[in-house]
Amino acid sequence: MGLDMYVFCLHKPDKTSEELSRLTEDELRDAGYAVVLESSIPPNFESVREMTVEVQTVAEFIDFQKLERDFLIPEDATLTMQKRGYPEITFEFVYEDEEGESYSAKVTEAELRKYKYHETITAYCFIRELIAYWRKEYGLSGAISRACDKPVENVGYYPMNEGMLKAVADHDPEAYQDIEPYIGDENGVIVYLEWY
Repeated sequence: MGLDMYVFCLHKPDKTSEELSRLTEDELRDAGYAVVLESSIPPNFESVREMTVEVQTVAEFIDFQKLERDFLIPEDATLTMQKRGYPEITFEFVYEDEEGESYSAKVTEAELRKYKYHETITAYCFIRELIAYWRKEYGLSGAISRACDKPVENVGYYPMNEGMLKAVADHDPEAYQDIEPYIGDENGVIVYLEWY
């Protein structure tokens, strides 16, 4: 069930693939576009692919294998925190040894810089306008999920059908009023996304 639930209206950019491919991933995001990397396609993304423009963009990555080797972090370690503090972010990796003893390794943003690299990759660019947000509305989450035509997976994109819209209207008429102006928009798609 959704801890955080979003309703977005997705629109296809009015720029061409060539125009958008001139920008890096960060520049695309700074310009207000949502970007999905081909290497990390979310569940049910095919249902909204028509709203995207395929681009070739430069993205930044972290060489986690080298980082794990240099900091002696096991592969099964969990990244538990990205602490925002002055002067920089600290990433903490938590893991257990063979005896079950817990350990952690902290890597500052400055240390992380030497593990970053850039690569040109395929991505999908679109405009994602937030039109509704709910937190911990488990009854609403369940009603929307039951009305969806397929199982709702974490961070998947699910176009809202009539049953899903009715679930919102029945549960929270005010929230439905936020969504209603977007229903029938020929140039946009209303989608539901859960983050849990």
